[in-house]
Amino acid sequence: MVRYSDAVAATLRRVARAPGMGPLRKLPAADRMADALYYARNVGQSGRFFLRELFGVGIGRYRPRGATLDVFVRHRTSDRYILNEIFGYGLYRPPPEALAALSRLARPLRIVDLGGHVGLFGVFVLSCFRDAQVVSVEADPLNAAVLARCIAINRQEQTWRLISGVADTAAGTVPTLVGRFAESRVAPGDPGAIEVEAIDILPMLSGADYVKIDVEGSEWAIFADPRFADLSAVLVVVEYHLHGCPSADPRGEALSLFQRLGFRTSEIAVPHADPGVGMLWAWR
Repeated sequence: MVRYSDAVAATLRRVARAPGMGPLRKLPAADRMADALYYARNVGQSGRFFLRELFGVGIGRYRPRGATLDVFVRHRTSDRYILNEIFGYGLYRPPPEALAALSRLARPLRIVDLGGHVGLFGVFVLSCFRDAQVVSVEADPLNAAVLARCIAINRQEQTWRLISGVADTAAGTVPTLVGRFAESRVAPGDPGAIEVEAIDILPMLSGADYVKIDVEGSEWAIFADPRFADLSAVLVVVEYHLHGCPSADPRGEALSLFQRLGFRTSEIAVPHADPGVGMLWAWR
């Protein structure tokens, strides 16, 4: 049965495509409506998502298209961009060769998610690999609180663990900009940063099969740690950033690193990426 709100969204999409609607689509209100429709397509409850996004209604629970678990999205925030990257663009769908490498393990995967955000990647991989064990590390306590709700509402406490803290190379505390949704990051010297607990994640990485790294520039300190060369993972997916990079060429640095470690690499085309930001797969 089609929900009433889904029918409204479908009608609005047809109206937006109608002849003569071009000038109206340039108005601010029409632009917000187009954005809401665009991001709503990523979830089963598209009508509800559309209306909440349009009117800025807090946080909503949704089932992404193709997923077996639910997510929470904070409307009119960068949460919707990450939702679209994962379930719209499919940026985290591994290449066939990488999937083949994982399948050769012939056992439940151990997945480490550095930069867990609100759990969107976790829901994606648990929908793909239902017997996997996932550990998500998230630096921003506000993001981590939403991620914790995601784990609880899906009853995944036995398979999905949250560690609230900064993914780092030593225990302690580090100055971190929080409350910036997907853009929260470590920021030494920034007057707006607060001290957040740091986690030495290298021991955790040593036992992982599949690692995702998206930590807004902190990846370079992790890569520079000598222990990173002992990584046992079969598959790694990385979002790299110019911030924190040891050179002006983050793409070249990331590709060179994984190739030196014996990985095959494949770049991921990221639509509308900021300068110096990119993604790649590495597998062996």
